[in-house]
Amino acid sequence: MDINSINSGLQTPSNSIVIQRLENQIDWYDAKASHCQKRYKFFKFIQIGLTIFLSAYPGTYSTILYDPTVIWGGGILLMIIEMIQQVNNYYPLWISYRSTCERLKNHKYLYFGHAEPYNHNEEKKNVATLATNIERIMSKENIDWINETKTNKSKELATDFLK
Repeated sequence: MDINSINSGLQTPSNSIVIQRLENQIDWYDAKASHCQKRYKFFKFIQIGLTIFLSAYPGTYSTILYDPTVIWGGGILLMIIEMIQQVNNYYPLWISYRSTCERLKNHKYLYFGHAEPYNHNEEKKNVATLATNIERIMSKENIDWINETKTNKSKELATDFLK
Protein backbone atom coordinates (compact mmCIF):
# COMPACT_ATOMS: atom_id res chain seq x y z
CA MET A 1 0.00 0.00 0.00
CA ASP A 2 1.56 3.30 -1.04
CA ILE A 3 1.06 6.77 0.42
CA ASN A 4 -1.17 7.92 -2.45
CA SER A 5 -3.72 5.19 -1.79
CA ILE A 6 -3.68 6.10 1.90
CA ASN A 7 -4.13 9.78 1.01
CA SER A 8 -7.01 9.14 -1.37
CA GLY A 9 -8.83 7.06 1.25
CA LEU A 10 -8.66 9.90 3.76
CA GLN A 11 -9.67 12.73 1.46
CA THR A 12 -13.07 14.32 1.56
CA PRO A 13 -14.30 17.21 -0.57
CA SER A 14 -13.62 19.62 2.30
CA ASN A 15 -9.97 18.69 2.70
CA SER A 16 -8.99 17.75 -0.86
CA ILE A 17 -8.05 21.33 -1.75
CA VAL A 18 -5.85 21.64 1.34
CA ILE A 19 -4.20 18.25 0.71
CA GLN A 20 -3.67 19.14 -2.95
CA ARG A 21 -2.00 22.42 -1.97
CA LEU A 22 0.16 20.58 0.57
CA GLU A 23 1.20 17.96 -2.00
CA ASN A 24 1.96 20.63 -4.62
CA GLN A 25 4.12 22.57 -2.17
CA ILE A 26 5.98 19.44 -1.04
CA ASP A 27 6.66 18.48 -4.67
CA TRP A 28 7.81 22.01 -5.57
CA TYR A 29 10.17 22.37 -2.60
CA ASP A 30 11.51 18.84 -3.05
CA ALA A 31 12.29 19.49 -6.72
CA LYS A 32 13.91 22.87 -5.99
CA ALA A 33 15.98 21.44 -3.13
CA SER A 34 17.22 18.60 -5.36
CA HIS A 35 18.05 21.04 -8.17
CA CYS A 36 20.04 23.34 -5.87
CA GLN A 37 21.81 20.38 -4.26
CA LYS A 38 22.88 19.02 -7.65
CA ARG A 39 24.10 22.42 -8.83
CA TYR A 40 25.96 23.11 -5.60
CA LYS A 41 27.72 19.72 -5.62
CA PHE A 42 28.50 19.95 -9.34
CA PHE A 43 30.27 23.30 -8.94
CA LYS A 44 32.00 22.23 -5.70
CA PHE A 45 33.42 19.07 -7.32
CA ILE A 46 34.71 21.13 -10.24
CA GLN A 47 36.31 23.58 -7.80
CA ILE A 48 37.93 20.80 -5.80
CA GLY A 49 39.22 19.01 -8.90
CA LEU A 50 40.53 22.23 -10.43
CA THR A 51 42.21 23.22 -7.16
CA ILE A 52 43.95 19.84 -6.91
CA PHE A 53 45.04 20.05 -10.54
CA LEU A 54 46.36 23.60 -10.18
CA SER A 55 48.30 22.79 -7.03
CA ALA A 56 49.86 19.65 -8.57
CA TYR A 57 50.44 21.02 -12.10
CA PRO A 58 53.64 23.05 -11.58
CA GLY A 59 55.47 20.20 -9.85
CA THR A 60 54.49 17.41 -12.23
CA TYR A 61 55.81 18.81 -15.49
CA SER A 62 59.26 19.86 -16.51
CA THR A 63 59.97 23.52 -17.12
CA ILE A 64 59.64 22.93 -20.86
CA LEU A 65 55.96 21.85 -20.56
CA TYR A 66 55.11 24.27 -17.76
CA ASP A 67 52.82 27.05 -18.96
CA PRO A 68 51.90 29.81 -16.50
CA THR A 69 48.77 30.62 -18.51
CA VAL A 70 47.31 27.28 -17.40
CA ILE A 71 47.62 28.39 -13.76
CA TRP A 72 46.30 31.84 -14.62
CA GLY A 73 43.33 30.43 -16.59
CA GLY A 74 42.56 27.92 -13.85
CA GLY A 75 42.56 30.68 -11.25
CA ILE A 76 40.16 32.74 -13.36
CA LEU A 77 37.93 29.69 -13.81
CA LEU A 78 37.90 29.10 -10.04
CA MET A 79 36.82 32.70 -9.46
CA ILE A 80 34.04 32.42 -12.06
CA ILE A 81 32.73 29.20 -10.49
CA GLU A 82 32.76 30.79 -7.03
CA MET A 83 30.97 33.85 -8.39
CA ILE A 84 28.26 31.65 -9.96
CA GLN A 85 27.73 29.91 -6.63
CA GLN A 86 27.58 33.18 -4.70
CA VAL A 87 25.16 34.83 -7.09
CA ASN A 88 22.82 31.85 -7.32
CA ASN A 89 23.00 30.93 -3.61
CA TYR A 90 22.77 27.20 -4.32
CA TYR A 91 23.82 26.05 -0.85
CA PRO A 92 21.56 28.32 1.25
CA LEU A 93 18.63 27.68 -1.09
CA TRP A 94 19.20 23.93 -0.96
CA ILE A 95 19.10 24.00 2.85
CA SER A 96 16.12 26.37 2.98
CA TYR A 97 14.05 24.45 0.42
CA ARG A 98 14.85 21.09 2.02
CA SER A 99 13.95 22.43 5.47
CA THR A 100 10.62 23.80 4.23
CA CYS A 101 9.85 20.55 2.39
CA GLU A 102 10.55 18.50 5.52
CA ARG A 103 8.36 20.76 7.69
CA LEU A 104 5.50 20.36 5.20
CA LYS A 105 5.99 16.57 5.14
CA ASN A 106 5.99 16.53 8.92
CA HIS A 107 2.59 18.24 9.01
CA LYS A 108 1.29 15.87 6.34
CA TYR A 109 2.26 12.82 8.39
CA LEU A 110 0.91 14.32 11.60
CA TYR A 111 -2.38 15.06 9.84
CA PHE A 112 -2.79 11.59 8.32
CA GLY A 113 -1.70 9.98 11.60
CA HIS A 114 -4.27 12.03 13.52
CA ALA A 115 -1.50 13.19 15.86
CA GLU A 116 -1.33 16.47 17.73
CA PRO A 117 -2.39 19.11 16.57
CA TYR A 118 -4.64 17.16 14.15
CA ASN A 119 -6.36 14.89 16.66
CA HIS A 120 -9.67 16.73 17.02
CA ASN A 121 -12.92 14.79 16.65
CA GLU A 122 -14.11 17.26 14.04
CA GLU A 123 -12.46 16.78 10.64
CA LYS A 124 -13.20 20.41 9.71
CA LYS A 125 -11.12 21.57 12.66
CA ASN A 126 -8.23 19.30 11.61
CA VAL A 127 -8.38 20.58 8.03
CA ALA A 128 -8.50 24.20 9.24
CA THR A 129 -5.48 23.58 11.48
CA LEU A 130 -3.60 21.96 8.60
CA ALA A 131 -4.43 24.84 6.25
CA THR A 132 -3.31 27.36 8.87
CA ASN A 133 -0.02 25.54 9.47
CA ILE A 134 0.71 25.20 5.74
CA GLU A 135 0.07 28.88 5.17
CA ARG A 136 2.17 29.81 8.20
CA ILE A 137 5.10 27.87 6.77
CA MET A 138 4.60 29.41 3.33
CA SER A 139 4.28 32.90 4.82
CA LYS A 140 7.55 32.46 6.72
CA GLU A 141 9.24 31.28 3.54
CA ASN A 142 7.95 34.36 1.67
CA ILE A 143 9.11 36.71 4.42
CA ASP A 144 12.56 35.09 4.40
CA TRP A 145 12.71 35.48 0.62
CA ILE A 146 11.75 39.18 0.84
CA ASN A 147 14.39 39.79 3.51
CA GLU A 148 17.03 37.97 1.45
CA THR A 149 16.08 40.00 -1.63
CA LYS A 150 16.39 43.25 0.34
CA THR A 151 19.77 42.17 1.71
CA ASN A 152 21.03 41.31 -1.77
CA LYS A 153 19.72 44.62 -3.15
CA SER A 154 21.51 46.51 -0.36
CA LYS A 155 24.74 44.68 -1.17
CA GLU A 156 24.36 45.55 -4.86
CA LEU A 157 23.76 49.22 -4.04
CA ALA A 158 26.82 49.28 -1.76
CA THR A 159 28.93 47.64 -4.44
CA ASP A 160 27.68 50.08 -7.08
CA PHE A 161 28.43 52.99 -4.75
CA LEU A 162 32.03 51.82 -4.26
CA LYS A 163 32.72 51.60 -7.99
